[in-house]
Amino acid sequence: MPHGSSDSKTALCTIDGCGKPRRARGLCIGHYNAEHRTPNPTAQFACAHCGSAFITERARANRYKNLYCSDQCKGAALTSPRTELPADHWARWYGRSSTLFVRECIGCHDLFATAVETKQRCARGCDGKNPLTRFTCGTCVDCGIAFTAETNGSPIRYCSDRCARRVARRRRRALEHNAPGDFRYSQIMRQYQRQGNVCAYCKQPADGLPDPEHVLALSRGGRNDMSNLVASCRACNADKIDLTLSEWKISRERRGLPPVDTELHAPEYRHLAHNEPTSPAYSLAAQAA
Repeated sequence: MPHGSSDSKTALCTIDGCGKPRRARGLCIGHYNAEHRTPNPTAQFACAHCGSAFITERARANRYKNLYCSDQCKGAALTSPRTELPADHWARWYGRSSTLFVRECIGCHDLFATAVETKQRCARGCDGKNPLTRFTCGTCVDCGIAFTAETNGSPIRYCSDRCARRVARRRRRALEHNAPGDFRYSQIMRQYQRQGNVCAYCKQPADGLPDPEHVLALSRGGRNDMSNLVASCRACNADKIDLTLSEWKISRERRGLPPVDTELHAPEYRHLAHNEPTSPAYSLAAQAA
């Protein structure tokens, strides 16, 4: 092929004696960068291990938390234990001392503490962006189909959300079938009107139709009739889950949520008897006006 051919795959650099493939403006990559590339600004930094001053690109200071003057200093800093943990490090919460090895993760460059002397990464497969993906294989407990799915280490019992929701609905129907008592939705609507068309707990109008809310959850032995039911909004019903009124009150205080009515002592709730699961079961209170 003649020198300076137009074929980019076989054309050679125009610099005499180079012999490397041409990439841009008749030059190879090395000669092009040497003549046309704008050099990155440099600055002087102190080595994070030995403290000596060295000059490197300023962009490296934005990319890494610690800079080292050589690979020897970097390797020594990553393999040697540090004598003191940072003041805000999580290990101090558990009272751990400097016997832990505190290092900089070679993947994400964050500090981490470990009791393993040779550990170099904060998590298995950590590269700072894409942690190692784990997979699990098994048989769905609902449909029996073999499946493979991504997981963070937790066991997966269902092949899809559809199977998981189907099992949850079957469990709910079983709880309602086995619980004593029965109710009609018209009774819930009448109870909602007695409450002033507001939720029994947050005292706000329900977004749409109210939910029948079991004061003592069916999974905790509650009844499935109006002696254990109030009308609530969807948010309160989902937030209370299977907690008792006292447990729910403590849970909301711990999470910093606004208080709700967990006493239900107003006349419109006279059909309830407020007891914990360890006390006698909920029963129909006196129907005094």
